[in-house]
Amino acid sequence: MPELPIIRSREHLLSAARKGRRIVISSPPGSGKSTKVPQLLLDSGRIKGKIAVLEPRRLAARMLAERVAKERGGAAGGEVGYRVRFEDRTGKSTRIIFETEGILLRELVDDPSLTSYSAVILDEFHERHLHGDMALAVCMALQEKLRPDLLLIAMSATLDEKTLAAHMAPCETVLASGTVFPVRQLYCDEDTAKLPPWDAAAKTCAALLPGTENGHALVFMPGAYEIGRTVSALSAMPALSGFRVMPLHGDMPPGEQDAALAPSSARKIIVATNIAETSLTIEGVTAIIDNGLAKVARYDGARGINTLFTEKIPAPSAAQRAGRAGRTAPGVCVRLWTERENPYRPLGLEPEILRLDLSEALLTLKACGLEGFHSLGWLDRPEPEAVERAEKLLANLGATDGAGKLTETGREMSGYPLHPRYSRMMVEAKKRNCTYECAAIAAVAQGRGIWQDDGRAAGRFQGRDGFRSDFKSVIMALDFSRSCSFDPHSCRQAGIRHTAAAEACKAARRLARDAKPSGKIEEAARCFLLAFPDRVAAALPGASGRYQLPGGRRAALDVKSDAAGAPVICAGEALERSGKGGTDITLSFATEIKEEWLQAAFPAAMSRISRPALDRDTLTPVTEILTNYLDITVRREISTAAKGKPSSDLIAEEFISGRERFQHWDDEVEEWLARVEFLSQACPDFGISPLGEEDLKLVMADVCDGAKSVSEARGRQILPVLQNWFGWDKNQLIEKYAPTRLQLPGAHRKARIRYPKGREPYLEAKIQDLFPLNETPKIAAGRVPLVIHILAPSMRPVQVTKDLRSFWVESYPKLKPQLSRRYPKHKWL
Repeated sequence: MPELPIIRSREHLLSAARKGRRIVISSPPGSGKSTKVPQLLLDSGRIKGKIAVLEPRRLAARMLAERVAKERGGAAGGEVGYRVRFEDRTGKSTRIIFETEGILLRELVDDPSLTSYSAVILDEFHERHLHGDMALAVCMALQEKLRPDLLLIAMSATLDEKTLAAHMAPCETVLASGTVFPVRQLYCDEDTAKLPPWDAAAKTCAALLPGTENGHALVFMPGAYEIGRTVSALSAMPALSGFRVMPLHGDMPPGEQDAALAPSSARKIIVATNIAETSLTIEGVTAIIDNGLAKVARYDGARGINTLFTEKIPAPSAAQRAGRAGRTAPGVCVRLWTERENPYRPLGLEPEILRLDLSEALLTLKACGLEGFHSLGWLDRPEPEAVERAEKLLANLGATDGAGKLTETGREMSGYPLHPRYSRMMVEAKKRNCTYECAAIAAVAQGRGIWQDDGRAAGRFQGRDGFRSDFKSVIMALDFSRSCSFDPHSCRQAGIRHTAAAEACKAARRLARDAKPSGKIEEAARCFLLAFPDRVAAALPGASGRYQLPGGRRAALDVKSDAAGAPVICAGEALERSGKGGTDITLSFATEIKEEWLQAAFPAAMSRISRPALDRDTLTPVTEILTNYLDITVRREISTAAKGKPSSDLIAEEFISGRERFQHWDDEVEEWLARVEFLSQACPDFGISPLGEEDLKLVMADVCDGAKSVSEARGRQILPVLQNWFGWDKNQLIEKYAPTRLQLPGAHRKARIRYPKGREPYLEAKIQDLFPLNETPKIAAGRVPLVIHILAPSMRPVQVTKDLRSFWVESYPKLKPQLSRRYPKHKWL
């Protein structure tokens, strides 16, 4: 096997370490950075303490530690070990520790000078995780004051080394270039690009791989769900029967993860998340099938929600994925998007410090004795609004005082490897003797979820005490999983993911710190409430499963939640989705809470309001007493209301809003309004004004005045109220100059005059009824001639005119022969 590029740069690296305390290493994937740099430093004899290698992912930390330990003839936990959240495989003799970035920051709380470490290596720094940026900033600050001897190295395959080296100056840069074989770039066609990602990947692999002689294939998918669908689709392809199809993601048992990465003479198709993009090297890969998507966490500032989006990867990530096929031999990369789309890929992804909630990071900084973000130098400084939001959350949780200093509660919170919300819950749990229950809740919430895909097994673990909560299901499911020793079949039958349950139980044990079950689920829910005061939600009346959140937001409770039906809940998860119908929020991981808990925990946020309202069933006026938490109503009480104007106004509003309609607001009323509008335009000197929108609202209020219910108001007469609005004199003008009937000389009955809105008034009359008339009838004091619809004896129209004289002279002589033949029994002049 050819010598790794980083080995060829050994002297440059060690020379840089002798000359200075800051180094940037840039080299391509598979060049040996992650595995060889810590070994070279240790074997040089110049490093007296421990070497921390910070990884952005738990899976990478574990697998790299095991690989390096094996290379050195040992096992993880000896000379080489790893630390990730809730798992520590290190010992007294450990010198190289692979750990996630957040672990080092938590070590700073107990050891602000990092006295046990001689070197800190930030691996895959280009990913710009928030904890990675923090670790860099804190270590640089340590070097400048307490630890000038600390060696700090940042490594990456796609790093802008000049910008980073300038930020870390004085700094030495080590470039370890390697041999890169050519990779043929292919794009899928339009039809394939439209397929679901797993079907597109299966179709592409079936067309590509049987024609290649050797090498493994690596398929990139954004998450575990897509990986599962892709594995199924690939396994169903007869053309791929000679390949082993293997998933790779962080939710798998360690043995299965190791098998996916292990060297193999049998050809494999590994379906992985972007962990295989940089963190781990899979030997023998010569074909890449890239879905072009990845999970990206973002913070929605408008709603205060961290949401995980599936997004297109930027162009540099696509290039790095393709490069995985050219490490050991020429390869091929097929992108599951069209070549026409390729120029529109994003150019980059902003660092997490610019797109995530910063409260946990801020709590960690304060616990380390730092005032906050402003006390450090940052490669990218966080947005002031995000810092302010984090400060506000810590204050609301009681972690900081009015001056922003850490309180005793905040210091206790910083001791937990959790988001500050769950840390606050754990601090309260100690006081209420429900540490075990809260530890289980936090462990599941911080993990990947214990339920199978449909999540509907939760209900079988509900107790019979009537308390509605997802927490009972979670705790009982963990107890069940433990009792069957996490047997895959038993757990699967119960709807539980055994690996996730095992991981959650391990985490809960660490968090509980030997506390025993107390059975106090309601007390645990009270602790949870203190962690999520902004996620309290009250059921919306008449809207099943819909809840009102503070700030005017509405949400739906997940249909699988065991908190369904509770009038007031508190939710640990609020997932925002955008769709064709707009944006919606789905609440999950929720529990019922009680009004007295809110009153005890947040007395200043509680209020009572008494106001007139309508009973929803009878639509009669009542007095409504609202008990509110912030701006949401958690309880309504109803009492009989005294008759009066507020009650009438409430009744009127039902009609004004259009929710109710008056029975007698009919065609006659609409015609009367049209007559008023006509006369106001035809005779403005009469002083009659048409009714505008606000006028009509006042009329409706007059109709409802004194009504005892909506039902009573609905049957009231409308026209008398309208006529009363104008008074006797103007009503006389309306009747005289905008009449509804007109007596024609030849008719037995008066003809009806119509006033269509926006058109001229007209009447319909049989031609015989019009024989005595030579002039067109006029209304509006003789100012407006009527439009005459002239009808045959059959009542069919024969002509429309506004000039009867011209009709008799010009049109009638031509029509008469036709009409007389068709209607011989009628008289014709």
